[in-house]
Amino acid sequence: MQSTIFMEEYTEKNIKELENQLLSKISNFSIRKKDAIQYEKVHRYIYLVRLLYDLKERLHQDGLVITVHNGQQRFQKANSLIKEINTTSNQLLAIERSFDFEVENSPVEKKPPSDGSDLL
Repeated sequence: MQSTIFMEEYTEKNIKELENQLLSKISNFSIRKKDAIQYEKVHRYIYLVRLLYDLKERLHQDGLVITVHNGQQRFQKANSLIKEINTTSNQLLAIERSFDFEVENSPVEKKPPSDGSDLL
């Protein structure tokens, strides 16, 4: 039985479409300017998406388990890229939570803003 690994397709076109979709949701701070904070978040998000795809591609090339050579010793361990992918995914989710707009098909649930009554 052969297992098939699903690799997300990364293309610059896909990333540009995502970027354009997110940028279109930013409200205008003034007539000529977008909200600078949300604009920065979108660009940070896009950077992390590119990084995530690059990490996944490298993990696919190197495998889940790598062999480490230490002098005469050789041993196998989990690829450290797994931790980096998880960290990057968590950073993406954190940025999604902080957006002032809804992202379609996001696994992140938006919590309604608190009125402060839960602090008492």
